[in-house]
Amino acid sequence: MIESNQQRDSGEATIYSLTLADILYIVRSNWYWFLISAVVCLCIALIYLGYKAPLYQRTATVLVKDSKKGSSSDLTAFSDLVGNMGHRSVDNELHIFKSRHIMEQVAMRYDLTSRYTTKQGLRNVDLYGRTPIMVEIIGGTPTKSVTFRYTTHGDKIYLTHFVQGGQSYDYEATANIGDTIATPIGEITTIATPHYHKGKEISVEVLKMSLNESVEEYRKRLTCEIADKQSSIITLKMIDPVPLRAENIINGIIEAYNVDAIEDKQSISNLTERFISERLATLGNELNIADGDIATFKQQNLIYSPEIEASLSAEEIKQLKESRLSLQGNLEMAEYILNLLRNPNNKHSLIPASTITMSGASTPLATQVEQYNTTLLTYQRLCSAASDRNPTIIELANRINNLHAAILSSLQSHIEGLKLQISQLAKQQSVADRRIYNSPTKEKELLSKARQQKVKEELYIYLLTKLEENALMGATAESNARIIDPAYGSDKQITPSPMAVIAVAFILGLLIPMALLYLREILDTKVRSRHDIEEALSMPFIGDIPQHKGHKGDGIVVQDDSRSAISEAFRMMRTNIGFMSIDGRIKVIMTTSSIPHSGKTFVSTNLAATLAASGQRVLVIDIDLRRRTLSKSQGHGNDRRGLTSYLTGGIATLDEIIIASDIDPNLDFIFSGPQPPNPAEMLLSQRMDELIAELRPRYDYIILDSVPAMAVADAMILDRLVDLTIYVIRQGNLDRRHLPDIEQLYRDKKFHNMCVVLNGVTATKRSYGYGYGYLNDTEKPSLKERIIKLIRGKG
Repeated sequence: MIESNQQRDSGEATIYSLTLADILYIVRSNWYWFLISAVVCLCIALIYLGYKAPLYQRTATVLVKDSKKGSSSDLTAFSDLVGNMGHRSVDNELHIFKSRHIMEQVAMRYDLTSRYTTKQGLRNVDLYGRTPIMVEIIGGTPTKSVTFRYTTHGDKIYLTHFVQGGQSYDYEATANIGDTIATPIGEITTIATPHYHKGKEISVEVLKMSLNESVEEYRKRLTCEIADKQSSIITLKMIDPVPLRAENIINGIIEAYNVDAIEDKQSISNLTERFISERLATLGNELNIADGDIATFKQQNLIYSPEIEASLSAEEIKQLKESRLSLQGNLEMAEYILNLLRNPNNKHSLIPASTITMSGASTPLATQVEQYNTTLLTYQRLCSAASDRNPTIIELANRINNLHAAILSSLQSHIEGLKLQISQLAKQQSVADRRIYNSPTKEKELLSKARQQKVKEELYIYLLTKLEENALMGATAESNARIIDPAYGSDKQITPSPMAVIAVAFILGLLIPMALLYLREILDTKVRSRHDIEEALSMPFIGDIPQHKGHKGDGIVVQDDSRSAISEAFRMMRTNIGFMSIDGRIKVIMTTSSIPHSGKTFVSTNLAATLAASGQRVLVIDIDLRRRTLSKSQGHGNDRRGLTSYLTGGIATLDEIIIASDIDPNLDFIFSGPQPPNPAEMLLSQRMDELIAELRPRYDYIILDSVPAMAVADAMILDRLVDLTIYVIRQGNLDRRHLPDIEQLYRDKKFHNMCVVLNGVTATKRSYGYGYGYLNDTEKPSLKERIIKLIRGKG
């Protein structure tokens, strides 16, 4: 039967796409590439797993005692002395945990500047904590990274491959274990560890990093996170090839952090103790002077007791006196603090909170002092971990300056208030003093001295009490962080995950060939299948011819008794030609194409042989007067007798140029003969028309093997003589972008009764195949087919 497509618009571009069926066919046809790719990717994955060192994670959680989030110190009873030192910001503590200052302490403690590795298979194994020989460079940690190798053999150690700062040294040293060795990088001391076995030979690569490199490397590996916005819990994580090293680093960081916090508190306690001690010494001297003045006054004036106090019966006078004494002490303390703050030498120094309390200041001023001390401590700790240009440090510095100015302003207001209160009390007491105006002058003078003595005595007792409290706080200073969980973790590696790597490798093994094959199909613009033709052409499709696996020069390959696919394809083509008749029987058939090497001659000769096998008289004419492909393939390329000699009149009768075929008695040939200088004019001649007219009664089919239609005009010239034009397209030979040109030829009726055939179809290309249910017993299966058959046979 004849299959035709729906009519396409002549201006419509050919759009090439792949359907799901096409993709599945590509996969099925190229299964061996998927197998090879999967095996290669799995091998690469196994090599990667053998080379890549496994990484382990260790995690610790700590509770930062942050007063803003509910934690408090056990010494809050002393907050009026040194402020609330438990008041911290958890965000700031995160920076302190990752500070260089903390990590440097950990690096020095656990020798993180040294790394010992040995080769085990494809992998370099880190020997942290189990190296047989420790190597120390005399003179401390190098400023540039140093690498070298040592090999143990008995009691001997061999040092080679010295590199420092990118410079290699051709130097080898041999010594006994425990000796000091002079090397290009300095003197080295070797120390045997409990993991050293005398009879075991081992080669170890040693890396000595500078302290800065070591600190930066491990700071990058450390992760600090706040567990919850509503809590003060911090999670510390470290990923490392050696679980023990990760545990040591995390636990060491927590320990160093707590030690620093305790030292900070003790520094505040020491500062407070020094201030109170200095103040006690001053007050002690003043109190001794006051006591001496009273004793001297009594001796000189024969006064042995201040009886005047007993004579003051009014309760009001007593209260006024006590209030004035208290205010006078507060005023002296406030003025002392003011002078202390105005002293430039005390800039960025902590303000003892006890002095604020002793000055009788209001709660807002005490709160400002607490904020100033807390901010100053945070600023001092962060300065050790970052530069002065750090935005956080700049912000803290500005805040310290603002708080210092605010405290000065508040303190001055407080002093003015105290003076005003003392002045008012003085006026009130002046009124009360008039009541005892008639008392002896000497007793009034004694009373004044006694008042001064009492003020200094109360201050002295108060400071002694605070000195003891401060000593107790310094002795019981606690850490800022409480360990909830020390460093812990699973013994299972977190990366690389063997199953994940293998799974990814397997998927990539399938995706890579799929992507390459898909790209090949998308980028391939050649006609590959009947599907391509049916999408672009509306002319009838009369068959697809399988690729002949024989030699390129083979002519007629179909056989009458053959059940091969190629023979069945031509039989199907013969049947479809029978349905192509429009207004009469088809007798003259012309084959043409767009470009050379499309297989026109192969189609012409084998179609002729197929028609002749059915008992039809068939004549094949090599009408390609330029290339004479048919004549050459049949061994008549150099004949002096042929079509051209007949058309020029050199031969009078047709019988002289008709040559019978030795394949089938019903098949004859007319070869081209000598190549003429003007093929187009010869084909336009009247003698050509007479030739076809004379041959029509003598043959059932006349097949004209013509030239490519897009190359020269010969094919269009012959269209006047033919009943059917077979347009031959070879798979993989014609660009799909030429198909619209062929469609235009069909729509413009440039050729009479035009149809198309696909030649050279291979099963390995993306096509709908040519399976007619037959096997060619004369054709050998491909190597791939033989391998598949062998595998199935063994299975």
